[in-house]
Amino acid sequence: MIPIAKPVPADIAPAAQRKTVFRIFQEKRGRWCARSDDGMTGGTFFTHQAALRFVRREVAGMTALVLHIAPQPRG
Repeated sequence: MIPIAKPVPADIAPAAQRKTVFRIFQEKRGRWCARSDDGMTGGTFFTHQAALRFVRREVAGMTALVLHIAPQPRG
């Protein structure tokens, strides 16, 4: 008998259960950036709240980890 599909190894989570990781940080020009670790999703925003709103909409219904990186002191 020929199997229809290969079994998924136990150590690999299905795509729906993988955790999405986003980083929110401030660039040197003062704008806020939100980027996923895989580099496929992201944007640049004028406010921290706008960047956070973007991430919330992108991960709606999924498990996600959002890392807030403190802005570097200017001077």
